[in-house]
Amino acid sequence: MRYAIVDEKKAAAKGFKSALHRTRKGRMVLNEREIELSVNLSGSAAERVADLGGRMYENAASTMLALAEIG
Repeated sequence: MRYAIVDEKKAAAKGFKSALHRTRKGRMVLNEREIELSVNLSGSAAERVADLGGRMYENAASTMLALAEIG
């Protein structure tokens, strides 16, 4: 499973709830299925993540390390 760290405000504007996701300093973690199934986003997975101002990671461990480095 891949995960993305995206801009929290951009994600909220597209319908993702901060209370249901890991967040830190204005960033939010989403999994690939949430991104792929969102009716509020269009394009490929990479385009969807870019639209949210984020970056995709290949596994949960690398995602959590990247999130920890934000602060």
